[in-house]
Parts: sequence; C-alpha cells; structure tokens
Amino acid sequence: MYPIWKNDSCNPSPAYRLTPLKAPPLHIYEMRRKPRRQWLPRLSCGLLLALIMPTSVLLLQGCQAGSEGQEARKDRQRQFNEAAHGTAVRRYLRNVQEHVKAQWKPSEEEASKTGVVFFKIDKEGKVKDLKIKVSTGDALLDQRMLNAVKEASPLPKPPQILENEISLDFSFDMRILSSTSIFDDIDELKSMVIKATRSLEKNPDDTASLKQRALACLAMSDVLSARSAVKDLTRLLELEREDAELYLLRAQAFRLLREKANFLSDARKAAELNPEVDTRLTLVEALSENGDLREALAKCEETLTFSPNDADALSTRAFCHLQMHDYQAGIADAEKALAIEPEHGAAYAYRGDCYEALKQYDKALKDYTKSIKFNPDDEYSYLRRARLYLQLSKFGPAVVDATSALEIEPELAEAYYYRACGNKALGLAAQAQRDRLKASSLGFNQAAEPLN
Repeated sequence: MYPIWKNDSCNPSPAYRLTPLKAPPLHIYEMRRKPRRQWLPRLSCGLLLALIMPTSVLLLQGCQAGSEGQEARKDRQRQFNEAAHGTAVRRYLRNVQEHVKAQWKPSEEEASKTGVVFFKIDKEGKVKDLKIKVSTGDALLDQRMLNAVKEASPLPKPPQILENEISLDFSFDMRILSSTSIFDDIDELKSMVIKATRSLEKNPDDTASLKQRALACLAMSDVLSARSAVKDLTRLLELEREDAELYLLRAQAFRLLREKANFLSDARKAAELNPEVDTRLTLVEALSENGDLREALAKCEETLTFSPNDADALSTRAFCHLQMHDYQAGIADAEKALAIEPEHGAAYAYRGDCYEALKQYDKALKDYTKSIKFNPDDEYSYLRRARLYLQLSKFGPAVVDATSALEIEPELAEAYYYRACGNKALGLAAQAQRDRLKASSLGFNQAAEPLN
C-alpha cells in the first residue's frame, strides 16, 4: 500500500459540491511494505484489463441513461464485463504463482538476478510456447527458470470465464514491490491460522507455529488479527530475545492498529538490530506517521548513502519531499527511482501526487494509471485516481475506481465517500446515501454531513 497524500488545495468541481478535503495535508495512511524479494506473474496487455477492474460495479448500470451517448453506454458495459472477471483471474494467478514458485529454489547469488519467461496456458492447464523473454544473463539460470515452469506443468485449469488460452509474462523478479501470493488469499490465511493454532494447543511455545500464525494474522490486515499478531510476536520475542525481523513484523502490526508510538519504537529497534534498507525505510515510514518529517528525510538520506541506487529509498524520499510540499524535489526523486526501476508503482503514485498538487492533472492521471498497471492490487492507487476523476468531473470512472479500491479493501472509508460523491453527481441519490452512511460509520469525518 502506498500512503495517499491529501492535498487541501485540490478543490473539486462545484458541479456536485463535494466538501473540500479537511484532513491535514500531511496525514498518512498506514503503508504495508511488502517483502522486497517477491514474484509477480504479469498478464499480457490484452488480459491485464481484467485484473484491474472491480468485481461489483452494478451501481453503474443505468447511470445517466437518458443523457449519455451510445458509445459511452457501450464503454460502461465493457467495463462492467471486464469487472466480472477480476476476482477469478486474480485468484487464478495466485494459484499459478504458487505452483511455479514451489519449483524455484534460487541460491543467494542467483536471487540477485532477474528474468522473465513467456508461456501460454491452455484450457487443460498445459504449458505451451515456453521461452525466455528477458534473460538473466546466465544461461544456466535461464534454463532453470524454464525448468521450474516445466516441472510445475500441468498448471491449474483456467477459470471458465476465460474462453481462450492465457498468455503470461512470468517475472522471476525479486525487486517487484507489488506481488500476489498465498498471503493474498483469505481462505488460505484462515487455514494457516487454524493449522498453527492446533499445533500450539499441543506446544504453546512452538516458535514455528507462533510465527506462521502471526504472519497469517498480519496479512489479514484487520484490527482483531493485528492484535493476535502482536500477541504471538511478543511471545516470540520473549522466547527468541532480540530479533530484528520480529520487531519489524510487530511494528507492522502496530501500524495496522494505528498505535503510532509502538510502531515507531519497534521500527527503531529493528533498524538498530539490522540496519538494512527494508528496516531503515520502515523507520522512515514510522517517523512520517508520527509527524517527524525532518528526521524521516534525514533517515532517507542515510539509507541512500548506504544504498545510493535503491529505487525504494528514492521513492520513499520522494514521498518525504511531497509531505514537505517540495513537489519539484519529489518529482526528481521519483524520476530517479523510475530510471532504476521503470515499473516502480510507488514512484508513479508519488510523482502523480506531486503533479496533482501542482495542478498538472493530465500528468497526474497518467502516473496514477501507470501505478495501477504495475500494482493492480493496491487499493490506494485506485483511490488516488478516483479522487482525481472527481476533480475532473469524470464521475463514472471515479465510481469504477472507488469500487475497485473497495474490492481490495472492503472497509476503506474514503472509497465509500468518493463513490458516494460520484453517484450523487450521476443522480443515484439512494446509492450515494448508502455509501455516505457507510463512510461515516467507518469514521470518515467528511461523510458525517449529507451530500448537497
């Protein structure tokens, strides 16, 4: 998740009288940093559209039916059809990933190299036309990537909604931030919790089960699960003493619980015990969350001294500049990150925020769209674009993006509010009222008053 920056200067069109954003411009939402060594099977362009659409956009049916043109209605129907495929496709990709991942065991030296293989999956799950698309530079490692896919075949059968064979670019890239994994599947997470709990009933101090349950609870991202994760991680720290990884995980749990002081305390401890890039950047996030922007920026500088070409560090410094309203510096750092890692979703998001603050809306829209392309499972990427669409009076697309955010995070109050504003402008008063009340019940203050 990339924290979304709220800009007081972004006053929406008066056409639908959206209350101006009242939150402080430096407010930061919790940011779940994903592990840096990750996988991402990416669909070819033709199928990627199915990934980024929500599963429920029924509310769009009939919007402005009397005034919109035929092409607009066709476009809306196309979006609806694509939306219906989204969840099934995401789930299928996670399944494919796990099958291939089980066959891939790189050494530490090999883990620093990246490559991409192309293949097709037919209706029976058989792999076809397997080949190297981007070489690692190591012929033996390239062959091992091909073998991993071959050994995983036959893969799970594609869902019935996909009529033809699927073409995939499968990236063996451990620097990609946005990743689908077993930890995105709520059913699998619940199964992991149950299995670990049964083991702990037999041996309450089973460290492997404590950690497995904590990881699963942390991935669920809800308050009750985060509290359970804190309990298990605290017990692990009692059993294993000083461990940077455990402090880092507990810091993430405290962030979900919005316990800022504890988040900062554990982030500092993790960085002291293991001052690698990930722990340093988590400390930067904790400092930002606690409002200490100058120290956050200083820690970014330290990290870049330690690792000057780290795209994550540059992107994080861009966000620090954004919070301090130094938009040109933020754009410059985001561009440096993108020069190193052209598919860095966070860098596009933060550069888009800077452009939006500078009222360069066309550039902001392009960057938000690229952020979604490279990180289709981040709810705040959709929320950013929904906010901008509202300002541009593009209410239909705003509703679609807000719904996409809710498909990923059903309790995202701002998404309900933005969708309410879009539906209100489209004349869907009843749906707007339901979403406004939902946003208010989730604690979004701006939703307390009726929409005008």
